[in-house]
Amino acid sequence: MKRLRKMSTERVRGKLLANLGLIGATADQIKEMPRATLLDAMASLYSILREQTDDPLSSEAESSDAESEHGEHGPATTPPNSDAAIQLEILKLQKEQAAAQLAQQQYEREKLQHEREMKDKDLEMRRMEAAANEKLKREEFDVKRLKITEQTKRDQPPIVMLKRFAEALKGVMHPQPADPCGLPLYFDKQFGVQ
Repeated sequence: MKRLRKMSTERVRGKLLANLGLIGATADQIKEMPRATLLDAMASLYSILREQTDDPLSSEAESSDAESEHGEHGPATTPPNSDAAIQLEILKLQKEQAAAQLAQQQYEREKLQHEREMKDKDLEMRRMEAAANEKLKREEFDVKRLKITEQTKRDQPPIVMLKRFAEALKGVMHPQPADPCGLPLYFDKQFGVQ
């Protein structure tokens, strides 16, 4: 990774432009990338090349050493520790990316949980409002019914009320006799008068 960091930005761009198909980016995107993103893309390119071949880093390291020490042509030797250092840096970058992804996933989970809680609270508030509205409607209905009942009582004329009472008493009282001699017996049975 030290060697990767020592590379100039233009050189890193050139290597990435040479491998556009592997990294899945366009030339315009690579030209606009800042150095840190370019280094990340280069690290992912190394890991892709590593999967495709047994030792891609040594060939990349050899070509970069050859270019830096002997020009474009000449023998290239890589120190044995450079591959391990690059792999270690790649692993560190991958670990950082994985940690960032985990943090992003945790944030998304917390965000979804917060949204669910807010929806639940909103639903509970709506239920409470509906229950309060239903209670208010019942109370209004009861008040209207009482008003109608009172109005009906006030609107009934006394003659209708008297007729209703007379009909209710018909079955209870015996008819009054037409003969005046039967009156004492009638009052005795009806009212218990002696």
